[in-house]
Amino acid sequence: MKWYRAIWLSCEQATFLMSKKEEGKLVFKEKIQLRLHLRICDFCTRFQRQVRFFTRHAAQVHEHSGALLREEKKEEIRGMMRE
Repeated sequence: MKWYRAIWLSCEQATFLMSKKEEGKLVFKEKIQLRLHLRICDFCTRFQRQVRFFTRHAAQVHEHSGALLREEKKEEIRGMMRE
């Protein structure tokens, strides 16, 4: 077996590791594999930026999910729904 086969990732494997990375669960070998793949693959580099963007914004939405509307705003929305 050639040495590069031990560290080479397909784009499918790389995208899986990107998702896993967002949960903070990569082992050392996976981190190295992903870094090497991202150095040569523009598609996966763009995908990683998108994953980070969505993860960051999903966390912000989650922070505000418990927010309550004031009664005036609720009445305004009800009025708009009746029209």
